[in-house]
Amino acid sequence: MKRILAGLILAAVAILAWGATLPGRTALARKAAVNLPPQTVWAVVADAPGDATWHRGADKWPKLTKSEWAAGSPKGGRQSTRLCTYDNGDVCHQATIGWEPGKRYGWAVDFAASKLSWRLDSLKEEVLLEPSGKTGTNVTWSTEYYVHGPVMKLMSRFMIRPNVEVALSRALEGLKAEAEARAATKAARPGRSRKG
Repeated sequence: MKRILAGLILAAVAILAWGATLPGRTALARKAAVNLPPQTVWAVVADAPGDATWHRGADKWPKLTKSEWAAGSPKGGRQSTRLCTYDNGDVCHQATIGWEPGKRYGWAVDFAASKLSWRLDSLKEEVLLEPSGKTGTNVTWSTEYYVHGPVMKLMSRFMIRPNVEVALSRALEGLKAEAEARAATKAARPGRSRKG
């Protein structure tokens, strides 16, 4: 029994030692092509209240139920803060760190102001829009986060990162679908010419 216990302790120490060598920084990005101009895609990206209708995370994550610009905050722009509320009661404050209309929106989670059931050392995201051809947009959605300590680094490697990868893919799918739906609705309004 002592040998088994000693073996388990050695295995745990070896795993933690390996965890300590893993990087604390994780940077991920996903890309999608949208057959709409950047300004049309930007209208969806910059619409904080609209996020809750199309933005989906990983299955195991709380569901976004409300997104809005914080009281007293400009509605977009470099000094703005977006509040995201989730179905488990979490409220995430996202401070804008990059705002170039039609091109780029970046934000960082303000963990001190947020009420969250989870925590990382830092988390930043960015949506970048680049023209593609005459009417298309290449969208890149990137996430960068930091953790420290061997346990959190192991959690990042085997739990957090895979879920972030799923969330990035779903966010891009949702963004693309919402931009296409809005463009179709706008094109179908009476008095508008349809392209055939």
